Amino acid sequence: MSGTPGSGSVGSLNPQNAAAAIPPVSNPKNKEIYKYEAPWNIFSLNWSIRQDKRFRLAIGSFIEEYNNKIQIITLDEEQGEFVAQQTFNHYYPATKVMWMPDMKTNAPDLLATSGDYLRIWKVSESPTKLECTLNNNQSTGFCAPLTSFDWNESDPSIIGASSVDTTCTIWGLETQQIIGRTRGVSGHVKTQVIAHDKEVYDIAFSRAAGNRDIFASVGADGSVRLFDLRNLLTSTIIYENRNRTPLLRLAWNKQDPNYIATFALDSKEVTILDLRVLSTPMATLDNHRGYLNGLAWAPHSSCHICTAGEDCMALIWDIQSMPRAIEDPILAYTAAAEINQIQWSALQPDWISICTSFTGIKLQKFPELCEDDNVRNFIRLTNDFIIDAFKQRDKAKLSERISAFTSSYTAPCLVAALSGLPGTSGAFSKFCHSGNHVTNDMPDEALYGRVGYLSGLMLLLDNGHEVDEELVSKAVKCILKSGRELSEKLDRRKYEDLMSRLSNPPPKPPLMFVWHDKFYLGAAHGYAGILQTLLKVNEKFPQCLPEGALEADILPTVKWLAKLQLPSGNWPSSLGSSLDSDRLVQWCHGATGVVPLMLAAYKLTSDRDYLQRAERGGEVIWERGLLTKGCGLCHGSAGSGYALLSLYKHTRDEKYLQRAAAVALWCADYFNHAERIPDRQLSLFEGLLLLNTVSSIYLQIFCCFNFDIYILGLSGAIMFLADMRHPEESDFPLIN
Repeated sequence: MSGTPGSGSVGSLNPQNAAAAIPPVSNPKNKEIYKYEAPWNIFSLNWSIRQDKRFRLAIGSFIEEYNNKIQIITLDEEQGEFVAQQTFNHYYPATKVMWMPDMKTNAPDLLATSGDYLRIWKVSESPTKLECTLNNNQSTGFCAPLTSFDWNESDPSIIGASSVDTTCTIWGLETQQIIGRTRGVSGHVKTQVIAHDKEVYDIAFSRAAGNRDIFASVGADGSVRLFDLRNLLTSTIIYENRNRTPLLRLAWNKQDPNYIATFALDSKEVTILDLRVLSTPMATLDNHRGYLNGLAWAPHSSCHICTAGEDCMALIWDIQSMPRAIEDPILAYTAAAEINQIQWSALQPDWISICTSFTGIKLQKFPELCEDDNVRNFIRLTNDFIIDAFKQRDKAKLSERISAFTSSYTAPCLVAALSGLPGTSGAFSKFCHSGNHVTNDMPDEALYGRVGYLSGLMLLLDNGHEVDEELVSKAVKCILKSGRELSEKLDRRKYEDLMSRLSNPPPKPPLMFVWHDKFYLGAAHGYAGILQTLLKVNEKFPQCLPEGALEADILPTVKWLAKLQLPSGNWPSSLGSSLDSDRLVQWCHGATGVVPLMLAAYKLTSDRDYLQRAERGGEVIWERGLLTKGCGLCHGSAGSGYALLSLYKHTRDEKYLQRAAAVALWCADYFNHAERIPDRQLSLFEGLLLLNTVSSIYLQIFCCFNFDIYILGLSGAIMFLADMRHPEESDFPLIN
């Protein structure tokens, strides 16, 4: 199993040694493992159950933007490999894909997907057609995001969907309705139930023969609940997690309807439940070394189940010894990266598909690269990925997203330009030429907007490239123009409404910035990141600021932001209802992202008010900066560490260095402190922290490959740990 940065792989393996009951593999080329590489990370997949299409799968992308993909792939038996048959667009990542369970092929060849809505697609040799979009809220057209769904195998005219709004909705499908001269598909709501006290994460119908009415669900309240469509006035709680930890997935045994399997958020163990013994787990499967992502029962056997997760392992278990303890799996497969999803073919029980995502470099496959004497090999492999990423850059969204943090075009160009490798010629000019889009309609903030591009220009300048002053000036003028116009447009009453939670609000600043209709204050989407980048432009290219802009616009806005500091030393995340909220202490929202701005303003003006506010912010970061969302930069502990290092750089007070070192120790024990973030599948590779001998430029390049792993995950922690070796020279990557 292998892949390229930002790609996903589906693999099919043959577990025929798992049990004698498993039939021999039907395999034209006698391979044990097949591989298919998609051009994007794969999040969802499902095997077809049509006899004439038994080697067909549907796979769904995980792309962090509106436009995603569904792809139909099948085995080319002549070539002995999986190939793509069709690809079509899907709005948002599909949380689940599933073929209609119609083994008799009486109905059209239908595929269902969930995400913002439940959609039914008709698949044929011609382009796939969207048959209907199912939405229970016809009055507003808004539908709460769907986390999962299940298609009733006993009665394929029934689909159940789970949602973050605490409900499960049961839909009835009409697949033979005549519309004009063609037969179409439509749906209606059979019933909707408030299934849990919190979000519902998964739903599954019972596989009991002839029983179409029983379904179960799991949710954020930590419970498994059983429902009967014939009597929805009551439900049965068959299991509750001891700590009320959210339960993410459940799977119903396909041969024995008495058994259900489930696992919890950030859990390494699967719980097997027997419906005849409520509340008490029948067995626990706990051999995984990383958090679980998927599970699937064997279609042919009541005692076999496959589990997979972030430890890159797919394990097959035999549970027939229950209730005795089950010590070890009977079969184990090691993938090249974290396994996101797993599916067991209903038609071919000797076929299991797993999907993996590769964000960054494939170190799990090459653990020797983590040894000091193999750093050259690491750099060589990194070079290969830099060249590949540059060649595969995507210009489709460039006109609306040019930030070096998230753009699929400017980010590869920036990395390639910094590397100077053969095969990346023109990267610098292509990155600079992208600046022509800064005048387009786009946000000003860092992660998606103009400031993210401007930060890339500053990084190139810091690394010896001759950056055109006109390019910097154009970006700066657009940002200032946008900020001034919004400030002028916002009348006194609207501003007072935004500041109404303060007893003595400061006057309206000369610059105002908005992202997604909110006035964010932090570094990722708001004022702190924008203003800090403008101050860096003043330091590097003072001639690129319009005359008087520093004194009339930028510094007054910095002073305004400083005055919004809360009594605790923290900053609110945004204006309006959050203005008096003291909850988030992160780089993206809170003191962690504002403190470096205060220090930059102090360095420029010598105004000790900025220093004092930065030090107060440092105290709240120290008190609350070991975060529960892992060790990344954006909302993890490495971001806290960088803020403390910035205080040490400016004050030379040893206490900040000691505190940063304490945070570094926390980050070094990454696997105990990196909690999974919902819908963000990040690969965590053992031994990676030994790479502190790699030069900083290669760490920077490695980290910039993918925003998720850079800002949210392990690479951000690596950058912080590397900078701890030379704290006087440290800087938060890219934005500083």
